[in-house]
Amino acid sequence: LQGALVVDALDIWRGRLAALPETEPMAWLARVGPTFLDFALEEPRLFEAAFLLRAGAARRYPDDFREGRSPPVSLMNAHVARAQAAGLIDPSVPAEEVSLSIWAMGQGLVSLWRAGRFTDETAFRQVYARALERTLSAFSNPEPKS
Repeated sequence: LQGALVVDALDIWRGRLAALPETEPMAWLARVGPTFLDFALEEPRLFEAAFLLRAGAARRYPDDFREGRSPPVSLMNAHVARAQAAGLIDPSVPAEEVSLSIWAMGQGLVSLWRAGRFTDETAFRQVYARALERTLSAFSNPEPKS
C-alpha cells in the first residue's frame, strides 16, 4: 500500500513537471524549483509520499536515474543535457548529478520549512529562489559556446 502511494504521488509530481512549457533549457530548469516548492506547499501529503516515505518501488541513485527509470529525473536530465549541448552547463558534470543537486537543494529547504525553521513564507520563498539561482549558477559552463 505504501509503495503504491509513493508511485501515485511521484506520478502527480511528474505530471507537474511535464506541464511546464518547453522553453530554453535553463529557463525550464529555473521553473523546476518553484514548481517543486508549489507541489510541496500545496500538496503536503503528496510531497511526503513522493519524497519522504521509504518504499521498495522508489528509484535509487545512480542506476535507476542513469537508466531512465525515474520519469521526473529523466525530464530534468533531458533539459540538463540540452543546456550542456548549448554550452550553458558544464558538460563535464553528469546530467543526473546536476538534476540531483537541484532536487536536493529544494527538498532540503522544504524540509527546513516543514520543520518550522523559517518565520514566514515570504522570507522562505525568497531564500529558496536565491538558493535555486545559486545552484544553477554553480553548474554554469565556465567556457560557454560562442
